Amino acid sequence: MSFSPLHHRRWIRFAGATVLVSAVMCPAPSVAQIRPVETVPAAPAAPAATIPIYDLASCIQIAMERQPALAAARASLAAKQAARNGLAQPRLMYLFASDINLRREQSCKGVNAAQAELMQAEYDTAYAVTRTYFTAIYARLQYDVTTGVVTKLQLDRADLKRLVDAGDPMYNTSMLDRLDIAIGLAQSKQQEADEGVRRALAALREAMGMGLECSSFQLADLSLLDTGVKPEKCDIVNLALSRRGEMMQVLMAADVVRLEVDAQGRHLFRPLVNTFAAGGDIHSSPVPPGIRNGEYRPGAIGPEMPVLLAGPREARVEQAQAYSSRAVAVVNKTRELIALEAEEAFFKWEEANRKVAFTRNATEKSKKYVRQLEEDKAAGAKVTPEDLTANRILAAQAAAALNDAMFQQVIALANLERVTAGGFSAGFTAPKP
Repeated sequence: MSFSPLHHRRWIRFAGATVLVSAVMCPAPSVAQIRPVETVPAAPAAPAATIPIYDLASCIQIAMERQPALAAARASLAAKQAARNGLAQPRLMYLFASDINLRREQSCKGVNAAQAELMQAEYDTAYAVTRTYFTAIYARLQYDVTTGVVTKLQLDRADLKRLVDAGDPMYNTSMLDRLDIAIGLAQSKQQEADEGVRRALAALREAMGMGLECSSFQLADLSLLDTGVKPEKCDIVNLALSRRGEMMQVLMAADVVRLEVDAQGRHLFRPLVNTFAAGGDIHSSPVPPGIRNGEYRPGAIGPEMPVLLAGPREARVEQAQAYSSRAVAVVNKTRELIALEAEEAFFKWEEANRKVAFTRNATEKSKKYVRQLEEDKAAGAKVTPEDLTANRILAAQAAAALNDAMFQQVIALANLERVTAGGFSAGFTAPKP
């Protein structure tokens, strides 16, 4: 049984996005860094350093080249390949090794497992970049919402103050105080969104493997994408089971342990015999523990194999058979956990998709009502400051809720790409020519 990793070099460009290759050292990124450069000065006297603009595909490409987690996975794969190549070369010391052919086969399967681990690490990295990329865009949209409501409330306050100063009996200073409270609360949300952009860009730099270089860059996209993709639950589960690197790994591990039974049977009189675990750490991939507090999450189980098996041949073979049975149980448990993860990912997308429809309807109605109040006020109708302020805040809350629902929808689609190891396409990118 062999396995060829599915290297997904399908990172693509968004339409109209431009990637600039230079980078400069900069202070901490600001909210403005998420916007692309809109104007270029004509014939500058001294050309300034250009800030690069990255779309999602460019960010993922950079991560594929620079993320330390991928470098570690590639190093592990290289070590497995070196071990396999060493066993494949004819050596005098192998002439008396009765199990050498089995050890070679185990080594090849170990390489396949390492390739599967690298493949899954690549998809996990792509997901991390996608999530942080859209998180920065989401924070910027929330900043725009809070900035808009702060500006409107400040204009309303200026109008109200003129009426109070003019001695209009319908208005008083307590109304100004209540409006100041609303402005202060909105400004606090504005600062929260501003810091959210900074944190998201910092997380994106880490996911891209840019480290502490503090390179300044801007994002090419200004809105959350609505690709209109409609996944199906059965397809998601089947793709996850057939493509996930973890599934490939445990299948290879089960084959390796099964071969250990035959390898132990080749040694007739030795009281101590090395196992394949003597040449590598089968626990190098951490097994996630279960969670049973406020959230329930079943834990995985990992394979077992000691470095040495002791005893006569029958006893060693019996031990290896027991470990082989455990490896089969690991395969079954992994299959169940992957299917559960795929179903949960689909349900999260389904929930977010419904929320988008509800919040979009609420946002449109609230904006329409505020526009009507503004028109009535301009026409001379008696619109109280409290009514206008309350509806402005309600409209801003609806817009923020819509941004949040669209963000959750985008992240759910990205997670479906991850759990299916790229079998499902969210439509954020298209294949390169």
